[in-house]
Amino acid sequence: MKFTAQERMAMSQLLPALVPEKSNRHFYAMVTELSFDMSFTDKENEHLAVKMGGQEYIDPLTDKKAVVPQGQMVWKPENGADKDINIPKAIREIIVQKFKEWDKADELPADAVFVFDRFVKKGEWHKKE
Repeated sequence: MKFTAQERMAMSQLLPALVPEKSNRHFYAMVTELSFDMSFTDKENEHLAVKMGGQEYIDPLTDKKAVVPQGQMVWKPENGADKDINIPKAIREIIVQKFKEWDKADELPADAVFVFDRFVKKGEWHKKE
């Protein structure tokens, strides 16, 4: 699957919550590899001009210096960092299951919004009565 920079960031944030508490070494190895694949190299970070909380950047709306709020990050999405990433079937099934559980319980994390449609088909969304 091809993931944009924003989708990769969202998946990186979601992966720890998607992993079951108990599994086997092979499964955890797949998750570790997927986490690595979703992460960004130094070269990609430089290309995207990633700035983390506390760092200065030029706000594109005001064209003035600003400071990234703590716990947040900014980047230049127009620079792109799309990447083809293979998600093993076992992990994909867990992602779909967890997204459906969160959706039904009205507990879908904000980061999931960016990737939910990539894993859960529209007809499988939880519908409110």
